[in-house]
Amino acid sequence: MAVLNNMKQEIKDKVFDAINSGGVKGISLSEICDKVFDKKDSEEHGQINKSHVFNSLDELLQEGYVSFDLEQDIWTSVE
Repeated sequence: MAVLNNMKQEIKDKVFDAINSGGVKGISLSEICDKVFDKKDSEEHGQINKSHVFNSLDELLQEGYVSFDLEQDIWTSVE
């Protein structure tokens, strides 16, 4: 279970770093996934990890670390 928790935290950290890299302009979900995942990941493995990305985005949003612009479909970090 500790390995799974470590993997989730690692993905959450990568998601947050990806959003921060977007600066004030922001970053799209597809750009976040590109930054979080290795292009060599298998499709099946990628689908499993994408659920962790969605969960991470939900957590970061609830914790107030990021915001989402529905109109532009862009994620930004909250300063």
